[in-house]
Amino acid sequence: MQKSDVLIIGGGVIGAACADELAGRGVSVTLIDKGKIGHGCSYGNAGWICPCHAMPLPMPGALVQAGRWLGDPESPFYIKPRASWELVRWLLAFASNTTERHLARAGPVIADLARHSLGLFAQFAATDGASADYRSNGLLVVCSSARTLEGARHEMEIAERFGGRGQVLDAEGVSDLEPAVRGSVVGGIFYEDEASADPLRMVQALARRAESRGACVLPGAEVISLDVDGTRIRSVATTRGTLHADQVVLAAGS
Repeated sequence: MQKSDVLIIGGGVIGAACADELAGRGVSVTLIDKGKIGHGCSYGNAGWICPCHAMPLPMPGALVQAGRWLGDPESPFYIKPRASWELVRWLLAFASNTTERHLARAGPVIADLARHSLGLFAQFAATDGASADYRSNGLLVVCSSARTLEGARHEMEIAERFGGRGQVLDAEGVSDLEPAVRGSVVGGIFYEDEASADPLRMVQALARRAESRGACVLPGAEVISLDVDGTRIRSVATTRGTLHADQVVLAAGS
């Protein structure tokens, strides 16, 4: 049975980043995933590293959009209908936080964290993450209607309250910035400070550096059961054996 200081379940960007940071601090770490490292949710995302879009989901006006999304299985906020008091409590808590007061309290914290994260990604890409296709060439939001442009402008104004920088473009400005854009375009927003990377390569590069720092990386280790003693996890049974750790980090996404 393998023993480490910290066991991390989930080999996506959160799990790999935690393993890399802890291993760099001399902590004994084991990182496991039921499949290949980086092939879960992290593989399917857009790879944006965007402080200007790192705002709390429950914002003023979010209830209207959330109402549209809740019943749409293709939306990013779909919740399968079910009889659950916990779900009702969560939805009520979400609704109670769609206030200007909550935004003013949470916005600066999230924005500062996102900007710090952007700097760390840039630093990593310049050293050990060269294969991750990191690009700091900004983010262009393209709008096909006046309504979507107005919504994008509103998001930009919120981002600017917390240190973000955006520029409103007309259709000609969008075309000048990105000639490949085709179709019906009325304008857009350009965020010059944003970055992007290949998400799979970034996660795999983080895992490789964690391993080079002493972490044990175990792909194909699916969790079968947890041995729980009170509020602590004593061991984790996986398809690659039973693992012990003083602390367990759950980073398996949804």
